[in-house]
Amino acid sequence: MVLLDDAPQAVLDCLATHLPLETLCNVRLSCQRLRAGTLSIFGRRYFRKRGVVISIESLRHLYEITHNPRLASSVREVEVSTMRLPNYVDAFTYLRGGKSNFLETICKMQTLAVIDDLCEAFLSQLPNHTTPQHHKRCASQYQLLDTGVVAKYLSKALNGLPNCARIVLTDRAGWGAKELAQQSGTPLMMDFPHGNPVFSLRLWNALLLAVSRNPGVITEVGTSFKYDVPQSVRVEIFTALSERQANLETTTIVSQELGLQLAHITSLRLEGLPCANTWWGGSIVKLVNTFPRLLRCSIDFACFGDHVAVRELSSELFMPHIQVLECSMFAIREQDLYRFLSRHRYTLKEVSLRKMTLKGQGSWYSLLAQLSRDLKGLVLRLDTVRYGTCVVKRRVLNFLGNEPNGTVKRKRGDGKIPTS
Repeated sequence: MVLLDDAPQAVLDCLATHLPLETLCNVRLSCQRLRAGTLSIFGRRYFRKRGVVISIESLRHLYEITHNPRLASSVREVEVSTMRLPNYVDAFTYLRGGKSNFLETICKMQTLAVIDDLCEAFLSQLPNHTTPQHHKRCASQYQLLDTGVVAKYLSKALNGLPNCARIVLTDRAGWGAKELAQQSGTPLMMDFPHGNPVFSLRLWNALLLAVSRNPGVITEVGTSFKYDVPQSVRVEIFTALSERQANLETTTIVSQELGLQLAHITSLRLEGLPCANTWWGGSIVKLVNTFPRLLRCSIDFACFGDHVAVRELSSELFMPHIQVLECSMFAIREQDLYRFLSRHRYTLKEVSLRKMTLKGQGSWYSLLAQLSRDLKGLVLRLDTVRYGTCVVKRRVLNFLGNEPNGTVKRKRGDGKIPTS
C-alpha cells in the first residue's frame, strides 16, 4: 500500500471510518502509516465491545488490552459468554425425559435395525467427549470458576479499562471460542441445564464479584440472550440467577462472597427474558432487587406475548431510586401499568414503552389524562404501542409539571394525540 504512505491524514481517517471492519484489519497490516495513524479510530470500531469465553487465553487477551492505553480507552462494554464445552454427561442431554424415558422408547421399537441405528448414532458422538484434551479443557472451565480465576481476571481487566461502564452475561461466543473448540475437538454449546444451570450460576457470581471489586468503574450490568434460545432454558437460567444466594449455598464454590457490594450499580438491562407462560415474575423481582440503587432499568422479553410474569412484576416490583424505565415486548393491562408507574411517581422521570399492547376498556385520552395528573414532569416515549384499535408510533409526550392540572405536550411524532 505505497499509495497510502503519502495520503493526507484526513483520507486515512475516512478509510478507517468507512471500510468494512474485516477489510480494515487487512489493509492496516499492509500499510505501516495507516496502522499507526488510525489506531484510535480502529480501537473505537474493533475494541468497543469485547467478548470473552471461559478459557485462560480469552481472559488473558482481555487483560492484555489494558497494557495499551489507547486501545483500553476504546472498550465500552465487556460480554461474558455462557458458551461452554460439553462434558460426557451432555451427550445425554437430548434425552430430556431421563433414563426411564429412553428405556421406554427402546422397548417400543419393533426392529433391531432401528435400535442399531440409534445406538450407532449415539456412540458416534462419544469420542469427542472422551478425548484427553477435551476432558482437560472442559474440567479447566469449571476450575477457573471455582478457584476465582475468572473473577480475578475480570476484576483486573475492568480496573484497566477506564471507559468501560457495562458488563453483560450473554450467549454469544466471545473472543477465543474458535480456538477453544479447535483445541478440544468439540464445538461449544449453550448452558442447557438438566435441572440446575450450575455453569451459568457460577459465571454470574464471578461477574458480580468482579463488578463489586471495581466500584468506580462499572455502573451497568445486564443479560443479553438471542431470541432462538429455548424458552425452557431461559426460565431455568434466569430463575437460577435470581436465586443466586440460595443456590450458591448448595454449590461447592471456593470463592463464595454472598455479601457483594453492588450499591454502585445504577443501570440494569435485561434483554431476552423468557416469555414462557409460567408464573415466575417473582424471579424477575428478586433479580432486579439484587441491585438496591438502580436509576435506570430496561426489561425486554424474548418475544411478544401476554406473559403471566408481567402481572407479578407490575404488582410487586419497587425500585426506590428509579429515574428511567424501559419496557418492551409484552402486553399489560391498563390498570397494571398505571399502578406500576404511579408506585414510582416520586422518582420516575422518563418511561419508554416499545412494542407493547395495553389492554383496557378506556381510551388513549383518558389514560394520558390520568397519567398527566399523577406523574407530572414525566417524559413518556411510545414506539409501536397498541391500545384498542389505535397504534402509536415514535411519539414523545411531556407531562408538564408547572401546569395546575398537568398538560400533555407533544414534542415530536407522526400525528395528533389519539383520542380513541
